[in-house]
Amino acid sequence: MKYIIVAAFVLFAPIAGAQQPTPPQFTNLLTDQNDYVCGGLQPCGTWPMPQLLGPGGSYADPTWGTTTYRLAVTPANTSAQVIPTYSRVQSWNADNTLMFMTDLTGDALDLYDATTTPPTPINRITTDLGTNIYPDSIDSDALWGNTTDDKNLIFFQGGSGTPYGLSLMYVDVSACTPSNCRLHANIVHTFSCTADISAGDIPAGTFGNKIETGSGGQGGMFDQTDRYFSFTCDKVDGTGRHEIDFIRYDRQADTVTAQEKWYKVCPGQTPTGCAVWSQSGLRHNLIRMNQHPDSRFITVVWQCGARDAKWTRGCGTELFDPSYNFLGVISAYDGHQDVGYDVNGVPVWVGVGSFRNDIPDERAISITDLTKVSQTKQTYRRILLPCNYSRQTTCKGTYLGAKAGASHISMTAWDLPGYGLFSTMIMAGPQIGLAPNYPAGTTLGTAVDPGTVTVTPASMSQIGVGEVSMVDTGTSAEAVTWTEVTSTAATAIFTKAHAANAAVRCLSCGDTGWGSMENVAIKIDSNAADGSTAQFWRIGRTMGIRDNTYDAEPHSTANRDFTQIIWGSTWNTDPASYTSVNGYWTRLSPPITLSDISVTNGAMHIGMTQQFSALCTYSDATLQSCTRVIWTSSNPAVATVNGSG
Repeated sequence: MKYIIVAAFVLFAPIAGAQQPTPPQFTNLLTDQNDYVCGGLQPCGTWPMPQLLGPGGSYADPTWGTTTYRLAVTPANTSAQVIPTYSRVQSWNADNTLMFMTDLTGDALDLYDATTTPPTPINRITTDLGTNIYPDSIDSDALWGNTTDDKNLIFFQGGSGTPYGLSLMYVDVSACTPSNCRLHANIVHTFSCTADISAGDIPAGTFGNKIETGSGGQGGMFDQTDRYFSFTCDKVDGTGRHEIDFIRYDRQADTVTAQEKWYKVCPGQTPTGCAVWSQSGLRHNLIRMNQHPDSRFITVVWQCGARDAKWTRGCGTELFDPSYNFLGVISAYDGHQDVGYDVNGVPVWVGVGSFRNDIPDERAISITDLTKVSQTKQTYRRILLPCNYSRQTTCKGTYLGAKAGASHISMTAWDLPGYGLFSTMIMAGPQIGLAPNYPAGTTLGTAVDPGTVTVTPASMSQIGVGEVSMVDTGTSAEAVTWTEVTSTAATAIFTKAHAANAAVRCLSCGDTGWGSMENVAIKIDSNAADGSTAQFWRIGRTMGIRDNTYDAEPHSTANRDFTQIIWGSTWNTDPASYTSVNGYWTRLSPPITLSDISVTNGAMHIGMTQQFSALCTYSDATLQSCTRVIWTSSNPAVATVNGSG
């Protein structure tokens, strides 16, 4: 038998199931469906969250049992913020020793030492080729090499409008130091393309000026061997991205193995054969492309979506081979998705939601086995998140996000196949002009000028001390916190003037339910029964209460073996712009044994008294029993405990 500590620093959290979950770093995570934020109550009495952390600061969540750190930034980062590049982009190098984040000043990359807790900023990456010719998160598809031989290489393309927009390049970050990170940009190959009259969007003879995967940050320009690259060659100008050619490149042979006009993949080999052209009316910005780690598969996301029953060629997500031959339809969906391997090692595509126009759509994760696609019908299966993730009236959760079904999923943990990182966008507050699904609102009842004012709202049902409400709309909108409340009146500090009939909608009321502003690990199995319950592990809250800017979306991503995650968050602030978004990091650690403690006590913070753990006995991976223990003393090598039944 083996003794394993499975719930460090949590007051005897419930042990889920009779078997250790896999992978081991998920063992300590919650697997229940409880709403720990508001308990389903409205108004929500537990809305207040931890105050914004300082750079390098940490927060140990007593409920989720995980510790989150705010990432510090390099001195060269004048924005003082970093965020993940995107949920599909692998931010860690091949051996998890280095990491990059997006510097919000010019979308450059900051390099981090990922062996420290938390990761330590090294420097901002620049090159010897000048302005805009460096790996960035938006315009250059910057991606780490996937092999250990390439573990220090970041591949990218030159920015739009530069002399290197058609060049595939890389930098070697092993030369980057805190004092100097101006790296040599190595050119792998320079491509070319010329438009013909058939596409009709730009004149025949127009030369391309940019290679890319569609719109930046797609997460897969090349396969897991770093040999095969798939992308488009486009004309980028002030009106958008005009696709010209699809290109397949063999880096090892330094050969273009396939290059053809984008519309050649459409039925009839004409632009009108694809719904994105003939039905949606798009004439540029047509696609996003993602090379699967398995070199056999390329996904093309046509920028038009539909329900399953309305799917047609050239719309949604489709699968192609290395010669851009159509293999089959993946999904009618054109939104948040990723590619990777399931728990059986099968190449898969995963997407947020499903597209059957039924009630479970909103709480679904779609999975397509890429080896079994059909050219004429949908073959994906869906697994379902807990009911209280949904805003449906049959479920007890209240969905406040402005983007229905618009959470993100990342499959970047290639060294641990079969697990996706799901980050939710159930946030209190509007998203770029879209109306969120607030609980029922009221009106202010009293005209106010800036200052501390007591008002008499038409309804008090969503107003209480500490509750946060959005008052008014448009440029007049502001969030206020009620400081005093009676049965008919409420007091708050206002910074803007409002009419008596100004709308009042509760932000903190009912932002509840499973997954509210959370990071969650989800098992991906293409053999799971359609409609079956998803197996998940809850990592912790993202603390992002506003989605008023694109960069405020979590865009959470995991490292190669899913032992670390990063995300962006406004962290309990109400920002006017992206300048209040910061990067956060959490390490997921497997349980440790008593013999581990005898070797090193640093991992358990031994010496901090009155810390609770669960000491559990397993036999052949089967749980036998658990005892709560209290750490009472320590020395450099050994910790002592008191058992308490």
